[in-house]
Amino acid sequence: MGTVQVAPLDATLGAELSNVSLKDLDDASWRVVEDAFNTYGVIVAHDQYLSLDEQLAFGARFGELCRNDASRMPMRPDGETPDGGFFAPVVGNVDKDGKHHTDAEDPYIRSGIGNNEWHSDSSFQHLGAIASILAGVEVPEEDGHTEFADMRAAYDALPAETTERLAGLRAWHSVVYSRVTLGALDRDLPEDLTTLPGAEHSMVRRHPVTGRPSLVIGSHLAHIYGMDDAEAHRWVQDLIDQACQPPRVYSHKWREGDVVAWDNRSVLHRGRTYDYSQRRRLQHVRVAGEVEF
Repeated sequence: MGTVQVAPLDATLGAELSNVSLKDLDDASWRVVEDAFNTYGVIVAHDQYLSLDEQLAFGARFGELCRNDASRMPMRPDGETPDGGFFAPVVGNVDKDGKHHTDAEDPYIRSGIGNNEWHSDSSFQHLGAIASILAGVEVPEEDGHTEFADMRAAYDALPAETTERLAGLRAWHSVVYSRVTLGALDRDLPEDLTTLPGAEHSMVRRHPVTGRPSLVIGSHLAHIYGMDDAEAHRWVQDLIDQACQPPRVYSHKWREGDVVAWDNRSVLHRGRTYDYSQRRRLQHVRVAGEVEF
């Protein structure tokens, strides 16, 4: 097939791969793909049509696969873990059994509304996640984009007083917090948000490969140590609003057969709304983190 071609997208992040078959990568091709992933944060490949086992095998090139709760599990070609837990979930309104959910109040739909806010996968776990990989199985004709925001370029654009304020700050991330505040879970939040299941992380981290610093923010961020929660939430939302602006954002319009992989260590993402009468099914594979931050 020849050398994989890498074309940067019209943003501070993202590159489109061509002349590539992700299910049949030799070592030289994998090195090009891996370098593009680390350099651009998001890689896009069209016309791949990966089966689940092929997508899992591609994900395993990045590291150890994990479930949504970030626990590591041996890979099986059918996507099942030994205890029956499914760690390659589907994103959208068509479940893994093929049922099409069209009611916005359907628990299946409600459980996924948190995906519509800017977040980093598994930031609520101590090791976070290295990579997430979505494959377009069924896609709506209109809308339903996935957007990606560059937290490296966002950090670079901050004024000196903000980077000085961020230095040394640590925060508690919880998926329970984000799901409650967004209406996906019906429960009360405790006064001490750090009692929720979650994990503590620095608000700035350096990429272990490139060394570039990036912001660690998003909807899972529940508490900043040393700050009043109301003040912290306002500040984090301001940081998100400022960070997630062009040219630091890439919006991906899905086509069947697409594969998009992104680096959770430097990229936030969110899904966009669409008409639930249209079918949307994106197969998700996640790669476990290696280093606490």
